[in-house]
Amino acid sequence: MAKDTITSMQFIFIISGIQISVAVLSLPRKLAEIAGTDGWLAIPLGYAINIFCSYIIVMVMKNCSGKTLMDALSTMVGKWFGKGFALVLALFFLHLLYDGLIRAILIIKTWLMPNTQGYVLLILLLIPAYKVAIAGPRIIGRYAELIVVISCWLPFVYLFTLKYAHWLNLLPLFKAGFMPVLSAVSATVYPSLGISSVFILYPYLKHKEKAAPALFISNTLTMAVYLFITIICYIYFSPHEATLFNDPIISILKTIEFRFIERIEVPFISFYIFVFSMVWIPSLISFPSAYPMLLD
Repeated sequence: MAKDTITSMQFIFIISGIQISVAVLSLPRKLAEIAGTDGWLAIPLGYAINIFCSYIIVMVMKNCSGKTLMDALSTMVGKWFGKGFALVLALFFLHLLYDGLIRAILIIKTWLMPNTQGYVLLILLLIPAYKVAIAGPRIIGRYAELIVVISCWLPFVYLFTLKYAHWLNLLPLFKAGFMPVLSAVSATVYPSLGISSVFILYPYLKHKEKAAPALFISNTLTMAVYLFITIICYIYFSPHEATLFNDPIISILKTIEFRFIERIEVPFISFYIFVFSMVWIPSLISFPSAYPMLLD
C-alpha cells in the first residue's frame, strides 16, 4: 500500500471532483424547482451537514487502525455485517459509475456528437478510464491534480455573463418562507454522498492526521463552486426560466460570444468531460475495493 499512498492535496481534489462533477450541471435547476431563486440558500445548509458527516467518517476511520472499514467491521461486529456493508458500498459505487457515464454520454450526444451511437461513446470513455483506475490511487490522485490544472479556466467563462445579470432576481430572501429552502437541501444530498469514497481512500492517505482538515477544504471548495454556478444562473435567468433548462450551466454558454470562437459551449463541454470523469474513475477503483470481501 505504501506505493499507492496519496497526498492530502490529491485527497482533496478526488473528493471535490466526485462531488462537483456529479451534480453541478443540473443542481441550479433542481434547487429552483423546489425553492425558486432562494435555492442557493440551501447550499450552505447542505455544506454544514456535509462537514458534520465528514467529521464522523474521519473519527470512524481513525479507529480502524489503518484497515478499511469493511475489515474493521468484520473484526468488531462479525463477518456477515462486514459483508453486508461491503455489498451496500459496492452497489453505491456501481450506481455512481453508471450514473456518471450515462449523464456524460447524454451530454456528449446532445451537444457534441448527436450522430454517434451511445455504446461507441461508452467504449471510448471506459477504455482510458480503466487504464487510469487500474494504476492505483496514486495515479488517480495525480490525474485529479491534472484535471484541476487544465480546467481551472472554466469558471471564469461565466464572468462574461455578469453584464446581463439581474441581481434583483435574488431578492427578497426567503420569498416563500424558510421551509422551501429547507426542503431544497435534499437536492444537495446526492452529490454530497461523494464523501463515502473516504471509506476507500482513507487507508491510502499518506498523512492521515490531515484527513479532517483536508475534508473541510474539500467540502468548502465544493460549496464555493456550487454557490458560484447557482447564483450565476439565478441572476441571468428569470425565476421561471431557471427551471426550464435541464442543464442551465450549459445553456447559458450559448449567449457568450468571442471573436475567435463561435460556440464556447463546445470547448467547454469537451474540457468538462475530464471533470465528469472524476465520477466514474474513482468509482472504478472504489467498487472493486469493496467487492473482494463478498467473496471471502
